[in-house]
Amino acid sequence: MDWTVDLLDFDTFKDRSGTTHASPNTPRSLFEVTGDIATPSSEVGAAHLNNQPSPLCRWTIHANFRNSFDDDSDDEYVPEYIDDREALDENERLYRWSSNNSKKTFEEKLTAALDTNSFSSLNSDSLPFALAQVAQATRSSPKELILESFGFSIMARNEEVFSRFVSKVEIGSLRAAGIYPFHLLTSYLDGSKTCCNLLDTALNNIAMQSARNCVPELYVDSHKHTVLDNLMINILKSHTSCPPVTVDDKWAKLKRFTGEEIDICGRWDADSACIRELFAEGRANIPIEWKHMFCHTSVQAICHSIGRLFGPMFAPSINTPSGLFRKSCQACRKDLVLSPLHSLVLVAFHLATSGCQGENLFGMLACLVCLLANGANPKQKVDISLEALMNRDTATKCTHESLDPWEFSQRVPDRLMEEWTDIAGLGWRVFCSMLQYARDESRSNVQAAPTSREERYFSNYIEVSDDSDRDGESSDYGSDDEEETCQHAKEHGNFYGKSKVIGKLWAAIQTELLTYRRITEEDPWMSENISMEAILDGLKNQGFFDIPLIMENMMTPYCQCGRFLDVLDEASVCVDEECTHYFANVDVWERAVYIDIPEDTNYCWYGFI
Repeated sequence: MDWTVDLLDFDTFKDRSGTTHASPNTPRSLFEVTGDIATPSSEVGAAHLNNQPSPLCRWTIHANFRNSFDDDSDDEYVPEYIDDREALDENERLYRWSSNNSKKTFEEKLTAALDTNSFSSLNSDSLPFALAQVAQATRSSPKELILESFGFSIMARNEEVFSRFVSKVEIGSLRAAGIYPFHLLTSYLDGSKTCCNLLDTALNNIAMQSARNCVPELYVDSHKHTVLDNLMINILKSHTSCPPVTVDDKWAKLKRFTGEEIDICGRWDADSACIRELFAEGRANIPIEWKHMFCHTSVQAICHSIGRLFGPMFAPSINTPSGLFRKSCQACRKDLVLSPLHSLVLVAFHLATSGCQGENLFGMLACLVCLLANGANPKQKVDISLEALMNRDTATKCTHESLDPWEFSQRVPDRLMEEWTDIAGLGWRVFCSMLQYARDESRSNVQAAPTSREERYFSNYIEVSDDSDRDGESSDYGSDDEEETCQHAKEHGNFYGKSKVIGKLWAAIQTELLTYRRITEEDPWMSENISMEAILDGLKNQGFFDIPLIMENMMTPYCQCGRFLDVLDEASVCVDEECTHYFANVDVWERAVYIDIPEDTNYCWYGFI
């Protein structure tokens, strides 16, 4: 209940010099990256470490249940046996904590830790400041303490503590402190413990304080990175060997990304023995041999977060310019800024080039279709210089050209793709074919610039299907039994025009992510219910996807837009809501965590209309 530096047991893990190193992260240092964060030791492999992470993921399963706990009892504590779970050892039992031991609040524990210096292995006398004065200043600045506690709750992914503090933080205080909560949440995204639930809680609490204005205001940070950019960074930091400078030239001296000590797949955490030993050796970045390909657990967490961000009416524009991979023309000084889909192309390229063994780019296809389903514009052209991106701009002449995302993907040199594995090459062809199909099928009015939030929200919801009348009422397709008319016309629309293909594929991808995990190291990364070869053939064959999920009617009815009908929460559909019968392999008790669907689900966000 009370954590101290002794419990971290850092003395067990010492480098060859006999010294230990402090953890590289605190909440305040992560809100705004300033100065240099370097790795103290040389860049060497981690095979010599005694502790290694498991190669197998953990994951969360959203379930439709509501638990209530009676925390108000002041009765005298009596040890009470609670549960006998199969996952526990036969002799291990769970007991309630003494009620009088839990009276101290989280803020009080932080202040007490400053008073006693219990969080640090350094002697307080050797510090260049008076710790007592810091503790006193903390007690006299409750708003600062709330912000610090808020940050720690995000890093710990503690839903209970986070829920208490998220309602206390003020938008003005966040802005004044330069804190971007949605960026911090996506830096510590955890697909094995909380998935998208903390982000949903933040959106429903922080956004409401400012009549839905604060989400766009907090969507872009001081580095000009959007929250969607941060999700892309999470993909690169977790599944490639790319250093921070890959995405931003301003990060040339950084050796690690924020939140590397938290694995999105749940294979290590900040207090895991492998991480503590790694830190004790003076290394703060995760070695590539610990990582694995962009797996279903990670993909689901990313896609759920995209749905949380862009589902509500007060969401920022999904086509907000990206802050990643920004360059400038050395000849004319023009800023070369990418769109979200152009950035996605580069993330897919880096996964294929610097990713882990077995990378098949199915995850990038899932992200692409998810973004398309939420309104990302596949026809938008931006000025791009391949020479600048490869740091070969000689400043003798302008080298940029106007390209849409598919055209940009076709500029990847063949000599680079020759080094890819066969499955990565197949994944790239599927990814590019999806971009081309979306560009060709997308309606021409997607690029319209509405003058208000309400216009932006509804401007693309005209002509929902081939059978739509001028009043926006659409009729059933009839010929496709597995598909229903777009019931979400006013809420979501079908951003890819009259095509039913992308919605069908999005429904299949969601089902694959929900129902399949690699249980052993010998298992494939994808189930037999879907395949990249069949998707590629389907995109070339007018959307006829010869995959079991569709051909064997394994999915419940879904809209033309790819969203399932009759679900409690569209952003995190449950297995029983999505599948016609049970065929999932995810109920592995020692590796799965069942989490509730957030109580404030997306449908309530349309109450602003």
